[in-house]
Amino acid sequence: MNVASLVGAVAAAYLREELQADTGAVQSTARYVLNLSAEQVAAVARAVLADSFLNDRIDIKLPISLVGGQGLPEETLTTESATFYRNADCPKAAYLLAEHEHGEDASIREIAKLGPPELLERIDLWVREASKGVPIAQEQQKWWEKALTGLRDLRIVSIDRFAAYILRTRRENDEAGRPIIDALGAAMPALRLPNDPACFGSLKERQRGHASAWKQQFNNAHKRRSGLLLKQTSSQLLLSEEDLRNAFEKVAHQIPNACHPAIEAFIGAPSGWNAQAEALAEQDWEQIKPIFDGLQREKFNLGKNTLEYFSELEEDKLDDEEREYLKLLSKRSEKIDEDTDFYEAHRSEIKDDKKLKSAWDRFVYGRPIETTDFIAGICAVMEPLYNRMPPGDQRKLKIKCESATKRDLRSLNYEAGLYFAHRYAGLRRLFGGMIDWDVGDLFEFDKLVSDWKKGDKAKNKLNTSTAKPALQLKFVVELETTTDGDSIQKHSTQLIWRYSPSCVASQLIDDWGRLTQNPFTACRTQREFTADKSIDLANVKTFMPAFDRDRGSFVPAAKPDRNLDALWRKNLKECVDQGYLSAQDAKTLGEAFTTFECAYKLAIGDFSAKGGGADSVLNQATAYAALLETVLTLAKGDRNRDKLLKPLLMIGVAPIDGGRPAAVVAPWHPMRLAAIWRKSKLAVDLIGQVLGSIEAEGDPKLFFRDIAHDFQHALYPEIVPIWTNDGPQFLTVSDVVADYSLHEPPVADPKGENDTNESPVEGGSCVHDLVKRYLALQPHERSNMSVVLFNCDSARLPQAVVAKIGGMQDDEDDVRCQVLLRHIESQKLRNIYCSILSSEATADAYSASEASQDFMARLRISVIADQAPPPNPKDGHPYDIVFSQDVISRHAQLEWYLEQGEPADIRTLLPSRWSRRRPAARDDLKSAVFLCCPVQSAEGWAYISAVASVFKGDRDESTSKRLLPVRQLDFADGRTKRIFEETHDLGNWVVNFDELLDRRQLMNHQVRVIRYKQLSTQGRNLIISSRAPMTLLRSMIMSRLKALQLPLTDAEVRTLAERLIDDANDVSGDIVLRAATCGQSASELMGIVLSRRMLRDDLGTDQLIGWYFLDDYASWLGQREQQIADLLAICPQVTEDGTLRITLAVSEAKYVEIESLAAKRKESQKQLRDTLERLEDAIFGDPERLDRQSWLARLADLMLDGIRIPAARGIDLGEWRRAMREGRCEVHLKGLSHVFVPTSSDVDDPTIATEVADARYAYQEIIGRRALKQLLMAYWHDQSTADVRRGMGFYHMDFQPTWRVPGSGVAFLRSAYRAPVRRPVPRPALPVPEPAPDTPVEIPAEPGAENLLPTPLPGESVPSSVDSSLVQAQAKWAYSEIGDLIASALHIAPIAPEEEEWLKQTAFSTRSALQQLQLQAKLIDSALTPNSALLKFAGNANLTVEQVLKKRSELLTTYGLNVISVRPEPGAVMVAVERPKRQTIDIRALWGNWSPSSSGWGNQELMIAVQENSGAPLFLSPGKDHAPHTLIAGSTGSGKSVLMQNIIMGIAATNTPEQAKIVLIDPKQGVDYFAFDRLPHIDGGIIDDQLSATQRLEELAVEMDHRYIRFKETRVPNLAAYNAKVSVNDRLPVIWLIHDEFAEWMLTEDYKEAVSAIVQRLGNKARAAGIYLIFAAQRPDANVMPMQLRSNLGNRLILRVDSEGTSEIALGEKGAERLLGKGHLLAKLEGERGLIYAQVPFVDTEFVEALIRKMLKERTTA
Repeated sequence: MNVASLVGAVAAAYLREELQADTGAVQSTARYVLNLSAEQVAAVARAVLADSFLNDRIDIKLPISLVGGQGLPEETLTTESATFYRNADCPKAAYLLAEHEHGEDASIREIAKLGPPELLERIDLWVREASKGVPIAQEQQKWWEKALTGLRDLRIVSIDRFAAYILRTRRENDEAGRPIIDALGAAMPALRLPNDPACFGSLKERQRGHASAWKQQFNNAHKRRSGLLLKQTSSQLLLSEEDLRNAFEKVAHQIPNACHPAIEAFIGAPSGWNAQAEALAEQDWEQIKPIFDGLQREKFNLGKNTLEYFSELEEDKLDDEEREYLKLLSKRSEKIDEDTDFYEAHRSEIKDDKKLKSAWDRFVYGRPIETTDFIAGICAVMEPLYNRMPPGDQRKLKIKCESATKRDLRSLNYEAGLYFAHRYAGLRRLFGGMIDWDVGDLFEFDKLVSDWKKGDKAKNKLNTSTAKPALQLKFVVELETTTDGDSIQKHSTQLIWRYSPSCVASQLIDDWGRLTQNPFTACRTQREFTADKSIDLANVKTFMPAFDRDRGSFVPAAKPDRNLDALWRKNLKECVDQGYLSAQDAKTLGEAFTTFECAYKLAIGDFSAKGGGADSVLNQATAYAALLETVLTLAKGDRNRDKLLKPLLMIGVAPIDGGRPAAVVAPWHPMRLAAIWRKSKLAVDLIGQVLGSIEAEGDPKLFFRDIAHDFQHALYPEIVPIWTNDGPQFLTVSDVVADYSLHEPPVADPKGENDTNESPVEGGSCVHDLVKRYLALQPHERSNMSVVLFNCDSARLPQAVVAKIGGMQDDEDDVRCQVLLRHIESQKLRNIYCSILSSEATADAYSASEASQDFMARLRISVIADQAPPPNPKDGHPYDIVFSQDVISRHAQLEWYLEQGEPADIRTLLPSRWSRRRPAARDDLKSAVFLCCPVQSAEGWAYISAVASVFKGDRDESTSKRLLPVRQLDFADGRTKRIFEETHDLGNWVVNFDELLDRRQLMNHQVRVIRYKQLSTQGRNLIISSRAPMTLLRSMIMSRLKALQLPLTDAEVRTLAERLIDDANDVSGDIVLRAATCGQSASELMGIVLSRRMLRDDLGTDQLIGWYFLDDYASWLGQREQQIADLLAICPQVTEDGTLRITLAVSEAKYVEIESLAAKRKESQKQLRDTLERLEDAIFGDPERLDRQSWLARLADLMLDGIRIPAARGIDLGEWRRAMREGRCEVHLKGLSHVFVPTSSDVDDPTIATEVADARYAYQEIIGRRALKQLLMAYWHDQSTADVRRGMGFYHMDFQPTWRVPGSGVAFLRSAYRAPVRRPVPRPALPVPEPAPDTPVEIPAEPGAENLLPTPLPGESVPSSVDSSLVQAQAKWAYSEIGDLIASALHIAPIAPEEEEWLKQTAFSTRSALQQLQLQAKLIDSALTPNSALLKFAGNANLTVEQVLKKRSELLTTYGLNVISVRPEPGAVMVAVERPKRQTIDIRALWGNWSPSSSGWGNQELMIAVQENSGAPLFLSPGKDHAPHTLIAGSTGSGKSVLMQNIIMGIAATNTPEQAKIVLIDPKQGVDYFAFDRLPHIDGGIIDDQLSATQRLEELAVEMDHRYIRFKETRVPNLAAYNAKVSVNDRLPVIWLIHDEFAEWMLTEDYKEAVSAIVQRLGNKARAAGIYLIFAAQRPDANVMPMQLRSNLGNRLILRVDSEGTSEIALGEKGAERLLGKGHLLAKLEGERGLIYAQVPFVDTEFVEALIRKMLKERTTA
């Protein structure tokens, strides 16, 4: 129905009533003239013609000039005017005319008019016609009429808009399920008002029947809101775009991101009603109104609202420190690092409040990303977009420049625009169709400049402003995702690109212009003559200008003697003429040079036109490498190298004259061009990966951090040679800016000129973090803190440290800190201090003088002139922290080593991802780091070999090994010894921030490392060391050891304590550091050391193992300290066929009191599980994970860093590292949680080993006091702890590992949601014969490990190609005749028509009832179950489970709907309404669809019911998927006995007595089980007295222990493995203990205690032994079911119970009291998600008797 047809229907209804009213009166001709639009007139005519009553009584005569094109019948059209028919005879009762000519008004005045006024008087007709076919209650129809009456009375809308509003209201009610009150508000866009479902919610029910109330509501909405959409205030003043934009910026974080595009479009659109205003009107008013609330709306207070949110949660999720943080957040608006930490820690809780989460997303991720590299910026901006993007199958990326027009671009500094257009030329081509660009002429900026220069110079003056706005471009990057539901979600982030006119890149355009003319021009530059001779690429003022170019320009004007290509050809001829080369070799060399020359020139040209991603850019690098290899091969000797190699190596290198040797590598260096190409490809790959991923997989923080590091890295070349008067000089990268890099000598200058451009920021931040950590551990030092900067060679580091610490002091008033400088060279110290004093100071600068007026200033810088004496043991060290940055590395020497030269692919290799640390043998007294990536492409190896030949001469012909430069430090160096001595005399903590320093060096100097932290893949490591005595720590550990009463003397206990400390220090000094300041951490130290020893014994004492304290690597691994497991062990080994296998073992240890055991064991499990899951997903999982390579690289580098191999072993760790990074290895992942309980009693010993839930190869060992003493004594005597633990019954260490290839997609740990709906029919398989006794059988690795391949999830269907007869034939019934018995199954009858009608009517009634109760009810689906109608409604804020539950009584009493259950589903609310007559399910019908399979020996998966929500069978699987033990509860008549019978029959029908035994206990004398007494499975008959029952339970516990003894002898972990390994005759049956009505006997205290104790034993260990418990009772109240028993019964099968309290005890929540009885079941199964409603099948006596007869008959025959 559209507007015209609705108007037509209303007019027809009006005419019908008019003509019916005239029946019986004097016959006369009625005449009606329509005063409507042509389309509406035609619609009225069609409605009249379609109505038989009206068609017989009305003659239609409409002007053909008005409705000629509307498709009406000819007889209804006329050329006469309406005036003609005023007195004309009419064959029918009335004429229907239409007014067309305005001059007819007077002539037809007496004819009855039918137009908007007449139709709008009959509101009842509008509602009646609009509500046809829609279930609207009479009361709501009345409210609708009154609302429309109020709207009509305002006289503010046309009939068209009025009709549109009615139709929109109908649609909101019918399709969206809104109650009429809400639908009227949601339909407001039809009135050109904002969509506001809550608009009329304030009207009280008694007001809704009065039109005046509605009129007032519409009037208020119109006055306050209509003008806003027209960009007008209530006083009709226009709202400017600036006002709206400012208002939006203030409140943008309060508005969902999905609304932002509509708001942005509206703000940018002209005023008035337009498409943008219409789009904004469709947004929810509550979400967009902050923009308009006086345009001064108070900002959303993130801290305050977050505090309020957490205060409303049932469980307190915040600690005191976090609450204080939120209070401070409420008082500030700027973002700090702690904000991200808090959000990441609480993201899972905050996500439940969408508005709050949106605010946090905007706050954490929404700040503009600033960059000086536009391509790197695009990659960086993908992180916040990726974090927020929803799952979807289609994505689009759009980049819009806010300065896209020519006018806007005029405001851009023209040099900035030229640089952007040149450097990022070809981006459209590079990204292809992946990005939709909306940047105007930005990429053609050079053409704009050219046009401006041609025009009027006065008008077209180029912008040379250096103001901030003129040097930046703002972009909006928008990611649009089409979700699975075909909805479109958009997320955007702002990207700001900045141009720096002071950095060397500002000269790129001029240099490239000269290069285009002469690509091979030799480059050179010179330092500026200043006191500070350092070079800063970010400051062109550090370079001297030349007469032909500006500062920072490296390409001089072309001259013949500067052309390297001409020089090279000249030198080639000289080499031939002088006899150094043969003519043939010279020809080959000349051809190679020509090839490179052409490729290089093409690349230089293409770079400006096609960008750095052009193929020619990479091709020139390949040609360059080929030329270098040719020169190395054919032109050997020093003279040839000087003539032919030197010019080639100087291309793109600008040596810096004056001062220490240095050079700048420019973007046009052949290898740097290759680096630019690789970064371009990296960006393309990233965008493609994000756009192509279905959903976010992986750790984006880790992944994007690596991407950012890649763009900051030079990639190629990392080393360069230059030639000075002293000969060739070797230089390495020291700084990178844009595409330029500064290269300086890698080792110290003996002349002392070592002040370089090394950035002090990293060092300053490091000192700041150290001070905070030191004060956290030793808060008493806050008022007297001291930091010594030792051997600092630059004034910049002290200044950076002061700035950082000064910022900390602003926040903490009671901190006072002194920064001191100490240098072993007094002259150097004097120079640095003078430099600090003479540096420019601001008004806020801290005094750098000890003689300042405020001597007690909170921050002072002073000097230490003399060497510190050894500290007095009584007084301690004079200073707190001594910090050294690169002090040790300065004493290194340059060396070259032969390394494996296998080339990698330049298209995939990223040198930035490879650690530079060179593998060192355990007995090696040298430490070395590579000065370039140890893995290179063919192009990289060619270049490095060329550089190596300059310094090491001609290389060997073999390319299998290549020379690589390293910076090497000798541990025996006397200078380092002096440094170690003095620094440790000075400070309590000695901190070395150094790339070369190694833990082994410190240990060689009898220094204890108390913290080692790897901060990044490359660069410096942080090592904190100390010689402070550990007296207090040793005393704390000794006291704990003595408390255990070990059989050791005091001296031996002291030795044991020292050994524990030494072993802890061997893993990480941070463990010792924590323990020395905290008693609890002292206990943790003992636990970690024992855990490490146990893990070492499990892996093998002869294995190579690297140990890593994970907190030391937390930030590098993207984790937070103390929230992950403790230890990681990496154990590599090589198989006979050469395959590298790596075991990754994770350990988490707790050392706790018995009172906190329950909480700590769970906490330990969680930390272990979380760490394992992170590793599992990262290494295996989805092969398309973002962070796969990042994780493999980190783990490979860890292996390199931590495994110390004796040199005699000859193992190449570098090759192992490469194999792991490239996935050419097999990995086994395992985990252990060790919880040591030193205060447990020997009587109630908690010692036990269990599997960790939801984890594979993860086990928890609880070590009681007695076992702890045994382990400590084994540790003391250096004996194997594995043997001790085997004696405790722990066997998991003997399980066979599972080796998997990284990225295989087989992830064990990820717990994907498995909906508890059905078990698929097993796929047919070939029958497997029973193994002979001597046949070797593969032993399952552990419980549940029989099948590692993915199995179909519940709910998946079997492929149609499977023959059902084949499946049925392979069903594992224990007795063949059972198949015949169920062949005559009483199949469930199809739904009868009357039942379908009842379902339809119930759905209609429920929907209508919910709407009348003011709930938004949109019906999605309905289904009929044996017990109820299942109605699925769309979930929304106005229809939740809680809201429906509150209305349950009203639904029953007022609407006659008995709601059985209301439960949540994803995006929906499921309501179950009781059927008037329930359907009976026969067990034979259910068994007819069951194909039980025997997994090795018998079946433990029982079909017990039919699920209501799917009709699929419900299985109880205690041996595999669910908990081993089960509680059944149900009152009289609930169907409990029938369920028990189902279970017993299921066991007997699918198992022989040899496969399963049933121990049946029934206090009711077995009256419900007489029929089963004859079953051969019943072991010992039905037990009906307490004494026998107790005895039988004790026998089960003994049987369990006997089985474990057998498992130990057979070396298997469980019954399944045991039965698979032994002969058929030796196999053991599964034992089912079924105890009915146990509550009756539990009132006897002796029985209660006996049962609880035995069940406790069985509960922990019975699963592996194949013993399953089922306890049933009518009322499992707390007094008969102690917590000890309840906690061991993990599965709950609950039928109807008497009360909510009983439901909460039995089920853990309410709901079972509302079940219908007679088998209506609520199941809560461990391992399944949520509650499952089901129906137990009926079991008749006849079927039971027949089944048992057939079993007995077949068994007797056999």
